[in-house]
Amino acid sequence: MKKILGFTSYVSENYPAGSENDPNAPWNRSEPEIERASGGIKKNGRISLLGTDFSEFLLGKDDVNDDLYVGYFDSSDLREYAPYTREYVGKDEDGYPEYDYDYLDLDEESISSYLSDIPAKEIGIGLSDWESGKSLVKIDEELAKEIYNDFREFLKETRWRLSAGQRDFYQRAMSEILKRFPDSETLVDLAGIDLPK
Repeated sequence: MKKILGFTSYVSENYPAGSENDPNAPWNRSEPEIERASGGIKKNGRISLLGTDFSEFLLGKDDVNDDLYVGYFDSSDLREYAPYTREYVGKDEDGYPEYDYDYLDLDEESISSYLSDIPAKEIGIGLSDWESGKSLVKIDEELAKEIYNDFREFLKETRWRLSAGQRDFYQRAMSEILKRFPDSETLVDLAGIDLPK
């Protein structure tokens, strides 16, 4: 009688010659683990991330006194915060392990790490500090009007090019600004204009 092998037996017993234990063979590779650079001392750990568009802007909240902050960043400068995978490729000429690194897209944890690492000298208050290029600025009424108007205009111009997550960020930021400054006549007037969906 002829012996019939099951699929798993057939596959496990029929590797190409010499490749059963080859670490480079696709069937012997494991999924790479996602790693992150270890964070240093947090410089402003009391400000938490409320949202981000993952390319330019973030919105933060002071956990102690509930102040609202807006931040600007260049996503290409945040590589050190991006998650990455590394793959062992062999040893270098000195016998040390050598790896290939593949950096992944920024995520909320990346932006939160960046936010908590912003030094105190890069944190400002109001429109003048925002215009001078500070990385993170506490939103006062004057800046709230500027940011709200800028975000509203940006949404009008680019709504069809933004992802749903980016649109949600801008709309949430505008909503948070309105909550913080409900008595501002300019904001109430601006909010009367329909937001694009």
